[in-house]
Amino acid sequence: MAGVAFGNVQRTVSRRGMMVAAGAAAAGLTACAVGQKGGESTGGDLLNRTRKPETLTYSSWETGTGWEAIKKPLEAFTQEFPHIKVEADNLGGEDYIVKLQVRIAAGTGPDVYKMGSSDYILFYALNALLDLTGLIGRDPEVGKKGYFIEPLETERETIKGKRYAIGTAWQIHHLFYNRSVLQRAGVPFPSNDPKKAWTWAQMREYARKLTTDQSGRPTSDPQAIHRWGLYWGTVINTPIFSNGGEFISKSTRLFTLDQPAEYEVVQQVADLVLKQHVSPTAAELKDAGFTPAKALADGRLALLLEGNWVTQQTAQFNPPAPQWMGTAVPPMFKQPATWTGSSLQGIWSGTKKPDYAWLMLRTIMAEKYQLETVRTGQYGPLHGSAITPEGMKRWLNPNVYPDGYELLYREFQPKYGHLVLHAVPGYSKGWPVVNSALADVWAGKRPARDALLEAVPRANQILKDEEKRMGFTG
Repeated sequence: MAGVAFGNVQRTVSRRGMMVAAGAAAAGLTACAVGQKGGESTGGDLLNRTRKPETLTYSSWETGTGWEAIKKPLEAFTQEFPHIKVEADNLGGEDYIVKLQVRIAAGTGPDVYKMGSSDYILFYALNALLDLTGLIGRDPEVGKKGYFIEPLETERETIKGKRYAIGTAWQIHHLFYNRSVLQRAGVPFPSNDPKKAWTWAQMREYARKLTTDQSGRPTSDPQAIHRWGLYWGTVINTPIFSNGGEFISKSTRLFTLDQPAEYEVVQQVADLVLKQHVSPTAAELKDAGFTPAKALADGRLALLLEGNWVTQQTAQFNPPAPQWMGTAVPPMFKQPATWTGSSLQGIWSGTKKPDYAWLMLRTIMAEKYQLETVRTGQYGPLHGSAITPEGMKRWLNPNVYPDGYELLYREFQPKYGHLVLHAVPGYSKGWPVVNSALADVWAGKRPARDALLEAVPRANQILKDEEKRMGFTG
């Protein structure tokens, strides 16, 4: 059996290598000779071919439990195809994307690799992704109606009418709360049912009641706070969607945060810290010696707005989360909503073995292995069958998820989930302009309206220039 060779690759990328990758990205040039189509797919039944030894490569940034999760499907793949060896490495580090670009530019890209959703358009622009549209359509399992959670899956994968990657999972934002803290304060539990979502105003008032001093009395004095009512961080996409905003327009592919429905929400989020004093900053929480999940578990935080992946953290506490924690849909402005998305996995267009690379990718994304990560709380479900009443029994781990959690994926995510449109050339260049303006808002230096009305047009000009330069029209 050829098996799998797992490596922990922490290569130092040379300055010249970074310049090569950056130059390729900036020029929008092909990073591999075969272009977007990649090696020719011969189709047919691979099992009937001459089985000469083959080696496939896989790359990801994952470490810890994420890296462990990828091992099982890769080992299963090599058991099914014993003449294939898989060399898997976690390039790791903050410069993972640069390392990946260097390898692709050198013609040594991994056959299958993981990328962030905002990096998807980058690798498309580099012609570094194999077109998966036909492979998905012809696959008797993956191509079946309802295999994925639709139409969201097709929407996030599609660039100019074609699909070049598959999502890793469906992550969402939702509320976490400490049941005993709310109960003692006389605050009703929020619900996982989107039809019963708190309004933003309700959440803010409850957070005021739950923010207390050392003696348990409600306080708005930042210096006297012992327990915060809420930690929201700087999450803005979910409340923007709830208020009818887009974040990035699907029709123009430009930032829309300079619209009142969006910058007013940004200010509301900032004011949780700056005016209402019901939420700490990330730095304040860290200085107090807490992660958000730990503060919630210890009763120093009553409500937490975070991603579903926090359930993996809370399950490690003693006692585990289902004994003390509840979950709920986020508070709403005009309608229930959540951001939804995740990283993606694709096939390098330069692969010499596209058929085997596809089989490896579909094994990695198979429900059997994906649900193992869902059972631990790391990821949300990816497949349509996983959100059926029967399918949910396969991942609703009672040591991880509190009662009623299934509603978040059965009723909430498929109906109220919104994608941030990342298939926008120049996103990685335009977003830092917006983010710099947001930093001033979070610090209380400028109102959201002023900061975003000034920054968004500059960011959008970058997006327009990049689209024009790259000839991207849809």
